[in-house]
Amino acid sequence: MAEDIKGKLFIYSFLGGFSIREETPENPLGHLILDVQDEDMAQLIVAAVNSCIQINPSNPMAVAEGMGAVFETLKPILEMIECGLPVMGVPFDQFKQSLAKITGGK
Repeated sequence: MAEDIKGKLFIYSFLGGFSIREETPENPLGHLILDVQDEDMAQLIVAAVNSCIQINPSNPMAVAEGMGAVFETLKPILEMIECGLPVMGVPFDQFKQSLAKITGGK
């Protein structure tokens, strides 16, 4: 199912809950993806999926699957920056591999 989502998601509020829908040119109400009761959860899902689609429209699932590896690669760099240390010896090869995986090699 997740591989089939290509359009931007939005939240449609209805009595008793929220539906997450995909924009489609043929249907102004969009295609129903999921009904949820919690608005915060709906917003989190929509923001995450839309970000993945923006990064790699042809394979947003690859973005979702690779985000953990990208973050783990960046974590030591971010810690060095927070401490005011110069960033030298950065594992750029590992970062490039993780980034290539989520962007489809772009």
